[in-house]
Amino acid sequence: MAMKRGSRLLLLFFLILLGAAVFGYRHLAEKKPPEVTLSPLPSHATRQTVFTLQAQESGSGLQELLVQAVQGEKEFSLLQQAFEPGRFEWNGEFTLDRAELQDGPLEIRVFCSDRSWTDWGNGNLTLFRLPLILDTQPPQISVLTRSHNLNQGGSGLIAYRVSEEIETSGVMVGDRFFPGYRQDSGVYLALFAVPYQLDPVQNRPRILARDQAGNEREVTFPFHGNRKTFKRDSLNISQGFLDLVMPQFQAQFPDEKNLLDLYLRVNRELRSQNLSELLALGTQTSPSPLWDGVFIRQPRAAPRAGFADHRTYYHQGEIVDEQVHTGVDLASVALDDILASNRGRVVFNDVLGIYGQAVILDHGLGLQTLYAHLSHSDVPLGKMLEKGQVLGASGMTGLAAGDHLHFEVLISGQAVNPVEWWDPSWTENNIFQKLELVR
Repeated sequence: MAMKRGSRLLLLFFLILLGAAVFGYRHLAEKKPPEVTLSPLPSHATRQTVFTLQAQESGSGLQELLVQAVQGEKEFSLLQQAFEPGRFEWNGEFTLDRAELQDGPLEIRVFCSDRSWTDWGNGNLTLFRLPLILDTQPPQISVLTRSHNLNQGGSGLIAYRVSEEIETSGVMVGDRFFPGYRQDSGVYLALFAVPYQLDPVQNRPRILARDQAGNEREVTFPFHGNRKTFKRDSLNISQGFLDLVMPQFQAQFPDEKNLLDLYLRVNRELRSQNLSELLALGTQTSPSPLWDGVFIRQPRAAPRAGFADHRTYYHQGEIVDEQVHTGVDLASVALDDILASNRGRVVFNDVLGIYGQAVILDHGLGLQTLYAHLSHSDVPLGKMLEKGQVLGASGMTGLAAGDHLHFEVLISGQAVNPVEWWDPSWTENNIFQKLELVR
């Protein structure tokens, strides 16, 4: 009995060893190579571009990793890593910061092997290759326009060239970026604004250009800044106004039962949201000008409020809010025809918060016009309207106390003074003469 029991134990032990050997052989002789992930995968890079590398091997484990830069006949080691047995994952970083590398084409090669017995013990090998161009020099910027007369709250146009293909370029004013658009001639045009709240003398505009490798250059350009003083106005928020206008906003702030509190949330929160929406809509623009000549003002319309008026709101004799009026208000007769101020494409026709029923036309280069508080409009999205074409009728939708048109001119979503664009002399000197440079 003892011998039989011993034989069984010996057989069981043998089977366990056999299973372990089979498992070990399959484990160490597996054919699947390691997985390698590299990011980013750019077409251009600088010496400072940081590449993140991940390696995974779920079978026999990682053995060795090598990263090289190959340029012509030369190979340069960027990273080398040997792994202890039992390592199945690894993460690391590397750059192209080798003095021997020259600007121009090169290839990154990643070699990663595992501990498999495959290939006579050399293991499975993964080879990852990434061709790219090393670029260490920022683009050169050449300004073509000489005169830039900038009013606080006004507009400017600049033409320039860059020395290479770029990822983005445009004008920075304060912390606001206004993109430039490449024309068929190779010249870039950038319409930009001097926001009404910025001092045009202290906040020097500059051109920024970033190439495909991420190199950046900023240059300033000659300009003359003109400070402006804007009107201060007082508005009384009567109970009659609250009863008439505020119920349309109740669904957006259902927790507000008091109409004054509802008004303040609309005038602050919804206004801020709408301004963000205008910035987003400002990107929906043609890369070339669509407008035709000077912009027209609504005929027969008398001005009610001006651009950048600083408004103080009173309720029952107490100050309750302060805001800035970002357009001009024009009024004539109720349900008056509203005309397109210039040739442009419809990029918005819907209800827009405080603006009520609104239409936005895009005129190219980020230049757009907004027509607000309309009673109705049936112009379809994408339709090209000609200067003077009827786009709707005036009304009092949104945050409006009476029938009128609220009109805005925007550059990349930033409101600017419409009066400039109605002025034939200003547009000739500051816009049309500069456009001739790209024709």
